[in-house]
Amino acid sequence: MHIFLDIYRLGLYDGVLILSKLGVFMIKIRLFTIFLSLFSLFISSFSFADESCDSPVNMMIISKVTDEEKYDEYRKAVVDINLIGKLGGQIVAVGAGGDVTPEMLEGKWPNNLFNYIIRWPCAKAAKDFWYSDGYQNKALPIRKDAGDFTIALFPAR
Repeated sequence: MHIFLDIYRLGLYDGVLILSKLGVFMIKIRLFTIFLSLFSLFISSFSFADESCDSPVNMMIISKVTDEEKYDEYRKAVVDINLIGKLGGQIVAVGAGGDVTPEMLEGKWPNNLFNYIIRWPCAKAAKDFWYSDGYQNKALPIRKDAGDFTIALFPAR
């Protein structure tokens, strides 16, 4: 309201001129805002993952832990690098260890056996995690001498 009083005091011709310039300026701001919105939508529509990432895989991790303290540090490091979710991975099964007790149907579960299944959107995503700087240089060295580990990728069904 204050701007309109100032324009009124300037006179009709000057007021119309100022309103016209203000209108052009507002249109430019509006167009710029629309451009930014469309640009954001355009960028977000891209998948930066490999286009052939359409065959999900499961990563099976079998861990026979000999040093639980080291293994707990390793698991914390994996969580800290925060790549599983970012690359589309989901932990779909945790088989014993820590605070998970399996319901045994036959036999006895060893106290030092930890199993995980992580589902990935494709083998490339799983390998991007596995070969990432964070995993190879931060988490994996901590796991050294914590036990025996078998890790494999299987097609998900």
